[in-house]
Amino acid sequence: MSSKIVYKIMEEYEEGEPILTEDVVARFHNLPAGTIRQQLKRMCDSGMIVRAERGVYFKPKKNYILKKPFLSTRKIIDAMYLKKGEKTIGYITGINFSNQIGLTTQTASIETIVSNEIKGAKREKKVVNVKIELQAPRRMVTQENYKLMQVLDLFGRFDELSEFELERAAGNINNYLKDVELDKEKMEEIVDAYPLKTQVLFYKSGVFNELTRK
Repeated sequence: MSSKIVYKIMEEYEEGEPILTEDVVARFHNLPAGTIRQQLKRMCDSGMIVRAERGVYFKPKKNYILKKPFLSTRKIIDAMYLKKGEKTIGYITGINFSNQIGLTTQTASIETIVSNEIKGAKREKKVVNVKIELQAPRRMVTQENYKLMQVLDLFGRFDELSEFELERAAGNINNYLKDVELDKEKMEEIVDAYPLKTQVLFYKSGVFNELTRK
């Protein structure tokens, strides 16, 4: 069985792609988790993979002997909290999202992430040498709805996160949401998960009307 794990990892993961222990355990659910962790450690000891963070490995480039193998913290965070293969499981929120869509020039030293991987109260975590704040989503995050949820989070702290008035900010927000394809009922279901203050500002902005006009 251990050779099957080695084969799968060496064949299915690209060089420099994060290999999460929990993902390997889920893939080989018929094997004890302890057995899988031991196999990953043996692969690491032999140089086949490299440990980047607790529970995170990667395949080094073939010529890594000439240079110490390295996996960017950004890739690790994305793999742990934002993407599972092609599946979206989380998103960036707060000041850094507002900066991304041009509503503020500020950036936050601690990035805030909403992810399906988080349950319960928000908390801070250090990944390698980077601190992040983690929050549970109000609805399950998907590729189809994460942009709308980012915007609703923004409206929840609008005065704090936007350097522009609502009318000016709505243009940037509508542009960001232009490729969102959710029907009216699904949008309303997501909006209903947010506080009343957020809902009022969202509808007042005209963004909902713009989305349903498509």
